[in-house]
Amino acid sequence: MQKKTTGFIRVTLIAATLYTAAVLGTVRPATAVGDETENEQRKAEFFKLCDVACKRLNEKIPEKFTGTDSQYFVDSYAIRALYAAYDMTGEKKYLDVCKLWSDRMVECQDTMIPKGAYYMNYGRKPGEDKGEWFSADDSMASWTVVILPFLEDTARYNEYDLDGTFAPTYRITGATNYSKQFKPNAKFECPSDSRNGRGSPNNNYFGCQGGGETPECTSGGYPYRKFFNNGMLYANSKVRFSSLQDGSSCTVMVGESRYLMTKEDVEMGIAGDHDKWMSWDSASARATPGGSESILIGLAATNNPINGFSGSSWRWVAMTSAFSSHHPGGCHFLLADGSVHFVSDDIDLDVYRSTGIIDDGGPVGGFPE
Repeated sequence: MQKKTTGFIRVTLIAATLYTAAVLGTVRPATAVGDETENEQRKAEFFKLCDVACKRLNEKIPEKFTGTDSQYFVDSYAIRALYAAYDMTGEKKYLDVCKLWSDRMVECQDTMIPKGAYYMNYGRKPGEDKGEWFSADDSMASWTVVILPFLEDTARYNEYDLDGTFAPTYRITGATNYSKQFKPNAKFECPSDSRNGRGSPNNNYFGCQGGGETPECTSGGYPYRKFFNNGMLYANSKVRFSSLQDGSSCTVMVGESRYLMTKEDVEMGIAGDHDKWMSWDSASARATPGGSESILIGLAATNNPINGFSGSSWRWVAMTSAFSSHHPGGCHFLLADGSVHFVSDDIDLDVYRSTGIIDDGGPVGGFPE
């Protein structure tokens, strides 16, 4: 039995790989007879594996969730391929299997404790009340949406339902504002970022949630996702100017960032899954009590050095804890008094950390120039 299960998982992974090849672009445009033949061979192999997956899933998935089989997460690899096969052929057999899987998946998720948790093939299982659990929740509007009327963009502001929910990433499709999100807005794009102007939404301006050496907390199993609450724009903040004990001319409100994970990044294989990219109007992903998947989007802190991260994995590490830009030598900051300052990336780290905090008595001598 173990051998059969392993073999089926291998089939689903191969099918998903061929799905990527056949649908997402590695099947290159046919420029010669040889290319056209190769493309047709890849498609034929793709559909052959999809047919195998169809047969095996029909045999494996019960007509009703029994409460004991929770391997639907693994089957999602094959389902992704079958959805693509249906789009390419219109054959109902592929869609029927996808619907069968979806119905059982919903029933499986409905048995999770607490409600809203989802099963990730590890951690707490359906029906269990012990162990780690996960949540990929949609949330309220980002500060970037709330300020649109003050950016002379009231028309776009009115498109959103501010009483509804917003998706953190492109994959969270259930948010009520999902259809309005994930469209570029040049007001949040810096001309120095080469990713801008290509149709992919980006955000180069992050609110400052605070600063210092030690965060208020981190996100469960992801300690590099840092949360501060000693700045102007932390999660669910309601900071008034009267709270700025260090003065509005010494406190960072917004800073530049090159760390948002965009559609272009994931399509180029730089970071993340193909549907896990973000936008200037993404909501922060919150975990309900007990969850560990929270991440702030559009908020950073004066914690790690300016422009201190590079490499293929830096976005997840740096997005909440550092400011950055594509400008040589530093980046720009908007202070609470409305002034804009360029800060060098070789600034003293302790002084820099103080600029994001509203009430620590610093930086001594005023904002560093």
